[in-house]
Amino acid sequence: MGRRYYPESRVEVGGFMALHYDAILDIVTLGRYLPFVRKVIATMGIEPKDKILDLGAGTGRNALLMAEHLS
Repeated sequence: MGRRYYPESRVEVGGFMALHYDAILDIVTLGRYLPFVRKVIATMGIEPKDKILDLGAGTGRNALLMAEHLS
């Protein structure tokens, strides 16, 4: 896999997987991930004034979906 950024980490995604992570996730979940995340975001009750800390943000897609939900 190449150089590990965090030697103690058990999971790291890099290279092709990192570049195409969102598309791969959509495929392996049979297209269910995006609707699931949108449903979760809708039930969170977030408002434009709220501050959200996205830990383990990965590609940032979920943060973009939250911003989309608020617009």
